[in-house]
Amino acid sequence: MANFGYSPQEGVTFYYDNRGKVTDLCINPNVKTVTICSRSSNSFVGSQFSLQDCKKQFPDVEVLRISSDIIDVCINNKMFPNVKNVYSESKYYKNDVRMLVRKYKNGSFALKNAFCAAAGDVIDLQGISIIDGNRFCQY
Repeated sequence: MANFGYSPQEGVTFYYDNRGKVTDLCINPNVKTVTICSRSSNSFVGSQFSLQDCKKQFPDVEVLRISSDIIDVCINNKMFPNVKNVYSESKYYKNDVRMLVRKYKNGSFALKNAFCAAAGDVIDLQGISIIDGNRFCQY
């Protein structure tokens, strides 16, 4: 259960539980870019996003930005069906790609989320060595 909230940008609020994990969020319509970030740069609160069970959808969001303080992001595939780009400053996520791709210390890459590809879209899996379960969806 989400207990506390913070708004890192206009129109976006993240809610975190008593362990500091973000478990819910609200995003206003017409917000095109969402920056995934912790409550503050020196805070563990909000550095992990555990949204895989959240059934909300934000179809207006086209760009996700992951700040350098983010450790883990788990989101439902259908939460952001129209994401076209993911930009990351985090050492844990690949930068400038269409998908959410986790980087590991051993140099391997794991597909964490392909969002909602349209029929006929090509998903480039070059360099991906792990595909987490249920990472593709289609409308």
